Amino acid sequence: MDDLPFAVLILLTSAALSYAVLYTFYGWSRAFLAICWVPVTLFLITQAFVQTGYVNKSGVLNLALLLDAIVWSSLVQVVVGIGLTIRAALKKEDWIVVAIATLVSSIPIFIDKAAFSGI
Repeated sequence: MDDLPFAVLILLTSAALSYAVLYTFYGWSRAFLAICWVPVTLFLITQAFVQTGYVNKSGVLNLALLLDAIVWSSLVQVVVGIGLTIRAALKKEDWIVVAIATLVSSIPIFIDKAAFSGI
């Protein structure tokens, strides 16, 4: 359980760096839309590996820790998305795209709590 903050920090740092690069070229809303798929994709791929049971036999990778880190990173990304949505609404910009991206970012949280909490 001590490795969870480190794993979350690594995921958030890589997402922030990717967001900064994408923001430079495409703007804040498109950059957030591109980044919102990362936790969903990571969660679904990791969950597929957990369901097969093949990777757990090696003992090298702690998939339960990785899934928890993805869920926590997704939660942070949802909070950032809510802030960006409020910012866009107050500036009277297009906030619907950011709100949809925030909902997409929250998918790992709902999947983890609904179906796969018994890993």
